[in-house]
Amino acid sequence: MTDENLTNTSDLIVKKLIEHIVRNDFAQNVLPSENDLCKKFEVSRTTLRAALQTLAAKGIIRKQPKKKAEILNREEWDWFDPKLIEYAKASIDKNELLYHACALRLTFEPKASALCALNSNFSDLTDLDLGNKLMIEAIKNGDHEQFTKGDIKFHRAIFRGTHNPFFMRLCDLILHTSLLSIENTVESKIEDLKQAVEEHNVLMEAIRFKQANKAQSVMHQILLDAIIKIFPQNVPNYYDII
Repeated sequence: MTDENLTNTSDLIVKKLIEHIVRNDFAQNVLPSENDLCKKFEVSRTTLRAALQTLAAKGIIRKQPKKKAEILNREEWDWFDPKLIEYAKASIDKNELLYHACALRLTFEPKASALCALNSNFSDLTDLDLGNKLMIEAIKNGDHEQFTKGDIKFHRAIFRGTHNPFFMRLCDLILHTSLLSIENTVESKIEDLKQAVEEHNVLMEAIRFKQANKAQSVMHQILLDAIIKIFPQNVPNYYDII
């Protein structure tokens, strides 16, 4: 087995273990023994240990000599790792994940929009425009997938346009959580997306003309509207605060 195959196999075991952990499949918050896990997933001890090392690095488990690995509280997991979100989202309660994801977006994206208005250059504005055009074209074609791609490209351009290394470091995390919320706000009728495009147009123009306060306000409202669509019956307690 090549190193490449070992890495791929190890990643697959990481994904499966995270899914089991999120579903609370392991009793008493401990993993089964290495022997039992090797049999369960039909992998070598080397592959399993590589996967366990990855879980430990993500803060999901704590390995101790001569003891079974302890599963740590979710608050201790490295949620800044986009792979963790990707692996966990299929098994974790969707409303719980969206609740936290929307709070994250509401905290950072309006500020990122303001910074983008102040610091963006021609290349950043071009990327914003390309994302916007993809969304417009998607509406003409009735293509929800293309709309999502355009929306993600638009939001990526905002974070890159901040030219702030800390905000840019948050980009992938925000985009993963953005995708979660976008998947839950793409309306059944493509025509209903026209309002979203109009709001993005207003935001893009505010950024283009260096109107930082307006860009922040428009993005804030875009996210508030999305939260209402995601949680129509039970609006999060942070809705009027963040």
